[in-house]
Amino acid sequence: EMIESCKHTHTESCCGEDVATGSNMAEPDECPHICDEAEGCMTKELACTHEHDDTCGYEEEKQETEPLQEQELLAEEGLTEADFTEPDIWNALIQDETINPDGNDTLSDKEVAAVTSITLEQVSFQSLQDLNQFPNLSFLSISNCAGLPEQLDFSELTTVTSISCSGIDVQELQVSNENLSGLNLYDCPNVTSITVTAPAMTNISITGCSSLTDISLEVGDQMMGAYLSNCETLSNVTIDGGISSFVTSFSGCSQLNHVNINGIDIEISFSP
Repeated sequence: EMIESCKHTHTESCCGEDVATGSNMAEPDECPHICDEAEGCMTKELACTHEHDDTCGYEEEKQETEPLQEQELLAEEGLTEADFTEPDIWNALIQDETINPDGNDTLSDKEVAAVTSITLEQVSFQSLQDLNQFPNLSFLSISNCAGLPEQLDFSELTTVTSISCSGIDVQELQVSNENLSGLNLYDCPNVTSITVTAPAMTNISITGCSSLTDISLEVGDQMMGAYLSNCETLSNVTIDGGISSFVTSFSGCSQLNHVNINGIDIEISFSP
């Protein structure tokens, strides 16, 4: 039923100057105030005098807070060690304060989404596929990592646009990535061949790879420069793609005397 509990007080502002006062106050005819729920004067109350107990079957309305809390917990679960096939990569990420600032043994969805850069140093792994769980990852740095496969394939990285490698113990590097724009490789004495297929590539820099003999690049018209230095055994460089103009720089590559660009051999002059 509706219970009336009006607290409105008549004043000159609502009834004019002729406002009755005292115990003989009458209801003014011109007062615009109307008692209703919007004004707070009328409220609904249960008129039932029955006392509810376990025998009557009455249940108070329950707010569905538990399912919402469960959904929030699921949203916060993110990634755990069980989601990774490479335990050393997981340990490196969980110990990185920039990635896991709370030091928890899980990474929340929010923390995962915030990762744009990953550095792997002195980490052993066979595959980089676990990193595809970071949707906004764009830069990857790998340094001084041993126990890697002889052939390291960066093609499984789908979001990375820039890669930097140093001191990695591999013999062959393969990259086939539509988004990759930059590759920086230095001080990798065991690498013998590099094969890159990257239509968005703009720059590639290779330095101090003393065992490197072959480089094959398939790039697009965004290619701006290839910089090679101190690769003493490098003898074959092949570059294919819709190249209009770009800069090539060779230094300390004593075995290199020509570069093949789109099927055309171009002799180069080399000064040690």
